[in-house]
Amino acid sequence: MWRYRFKRCAEALVYYLGETNIVSRYGGEEFLILLPNSDSDAAYDSIEKLKKNVSEMTIKHLENTIKVTFSAGITSTQDHKGIESGELLRLADTALYQAKNLGRNQVKIYCHTG
Repeated sequence: MWRYRFKRCAEALVYYLGETNIVSRYGGEEFLILLPNSDSDAAYDSIEKLKKNVSEMTIKHLENTIKVTFSAGITSTQDHKGIESGELLRLADTALYQAKNLGRNQVKIYCHTG
């Protein structure tokens, strides 16, 4: 059933984001989404719309109904010039965990505090 759930979520991500963006499963229950030529604000707008659409989904499989939640962390190479890809992923992951810790089903942009 879990594999079916991920497949349905991936299909929805690709559908709502279009062909110019890249969607990939990235570990456990996470997906990596690349939005070429988008700064953090543009990415936020796109991902917030995506969150709304995906969060309205229910996935039915056999006798089970699964409600989908969607949390996202965003960072951008335009906001962090010259950053290596591994560090960029770490910053997005930090923002993702901020979203999850604040109650899930939300989108956060990485912001350095301190």
